[in-house]
Amino acid sequence: MERIIKKVNRIKREARSELNFPGGWSHNRYADTFDTAINSIKDNCVRIDGRSMTPLEFSYQYEKRNIPVVITHLTDNWLAHKKWVPERLIKKYRNQKFKCGEDDEGYNVKIKMKYYIPYCNHLCHLDDSPMYIFDGSFGEQGKKVSLTQDYEVPPYFREDLFKYTSDRRRPPYRWVVIGPARSGTGIHIDPLGTSAWNALIKGHKRWCLFPPETPKALVKVKSTENKKNKGEAITWFDVIYPRTILPDWPSQFKAIEVIQRPGETMFVPSGWWHVVMNLDFTVAITQNFASSANFPIVWVKTIRGRPKLARKWYQALKAYKPEIAKVADEIDRRPDKGLSLLKIISESSISSSSSSSSSSSSSEDRTSRSSSASSTRSDGNTLNTGFISEDSERWRKFRPTQNGDHDHGIDTDSLRRKRRREQLNGTSHKPVTSSNHVTTTTKSANGHRSSSSNSSSSDSTASYNNSSSRNKSNQSKTSNKSRVSSSRRKHKKSGCKDCQNLHINGQIEINVDQKPQTNGHNHERERPSSKTPRTNNHK
Repeated sequence: MERIIKKVNRIKREARSELNFPGGWSHNRYADTFDTAINSIKDNCVRIDGRSMTPLEFSYQYEKRNIPVVITHLTDNWLAHKKWVPERLIKKYRNQKFKCGEDDEGYNVKIKMKYYIPYCNHLCHLDDSPMYIFDGSFGEQGKKVSLTQDYEVPPYFREDLFKYTSDRRRPPYRWVVIGPARSGTGIHIDPLGTSAWNALIKGHKRWCLFPPETPKALVKVKSTENKKNKGEAITWFDVIYPRTILPDWPSQFKAIEVIQRPGETMFVPSGWWHVVMNLDFTVAITQNFASSANFPIVWVKTIRGRPKLARKWYQALKAYKPEIAKVADEIDRRPDKGLSLLKIISESSISSSSSSSSSSSSSEDRTSRSSSASSTRSDGNTLNTGFISEDSERWRKFRPTQNGDHDHGIDTDSLRRKRRREQLNGTSHKPVTSSNHVTTTTKSANGHRSSSSNSSSSDSTASYNNSSSRNKSNQSKTSNKSRVSSSRRKHKKSGCKDCQNLHINGQIEINVDQKPQTNGHNHERERPSSKTPRTNNHK
């Protein structure tokens, strides 16, 4: 036991460094003052029997209407009910590590099951908010992969549009969660507008859910109210929950309260605020998903938050789910639909970080910018080329063109590499500008770029012109290979210890914003004689 205590204390210091002082983990004394009795908590959430409702009926009545619901009898045949008990978990996954937090630098803090189960049984009784296993990598490595064989995704939630992205790009979407009483997850909205389901195997959980339009400032714990544990579930139930049951709490933001029991599955719709606290030792599995019902919101949030993922996702949907890809097209083609989705998001999580007044002004500003960016299509319809003005450059890569086809735009990565090679070879037509150098670039009929510049510093312009002329002269008299080898020999001899320019593959990129070196180090490329062949005497 002494070894277990030592290991647990080290992990607690890494996971919650702000509590590294005497009595830090129990300074609020919630273990003595907070009531976790099940009978003292009300439950006002709708419950349905999973055996008597088809997936189509569930989608129409609850998922598309964005209504939370508790579903019973969805997990009756799962092996997890027999295998996911403390005695078997510590035996089978004894030396397997599970994530239980993050350190100050953002790295995962993990604990072995042989230490965590004794911690839950004997060492956490005084902790205000005990350590909580929330592991999202259990299906990827080690013996933990076998956990995926003990359950199956319920029929109501098997449509998973994110599965069409690669595993490397796909956001985290499933977690095994294990924790003792008073542990849990603080109030939050699931990322990227996804919905979620949570199936409880053992124990009891307490939930509070709020509609998407609930202001963030209304349901979040402030630092002045509890600085050390403001993000913990038990702090929320101690500070914020008493306000929600007062008569002056806004009626449109009334909470839905749930006591989740073993074998029940909680459905959390897209955009809903929710907080979860364990009332005793619990084991559960939870998963986020994108479906046809919540795809419009997920698509808009993915464009804004992860544009690269959105581009790859769209290409996969166009190949495997063309009907869903058409929905993404409609979001860009129809400004009214896009703005209504943007309004929903701004009222929930995106604009909730600011005050309600700044949210409304920001929404009006986005509306005016989006309407001004629309243009008229040849068929008389309106094409909103600036659905989200801040992301117009991102959306340009996969928005529909005038004829209905999709123009995936310019490959900016290859274009950037091409310009880089031109700069290294001395053939770039686009100068490098400093903070005092303003350049206007136009494209001529032959495809070359011509630049006209206004500079407040004549020395900077002269420095660039001299460098450009030397590069062009070298390009016309010598090949790229001879210049590379000459530059490599030149700098190998001198050592380049004080050189501030960039050496890449033996070539030199001269930074025109810096003043010339005064230590005698010559960066001009050596030009070989055309009369006599060069000999390499350097050893």
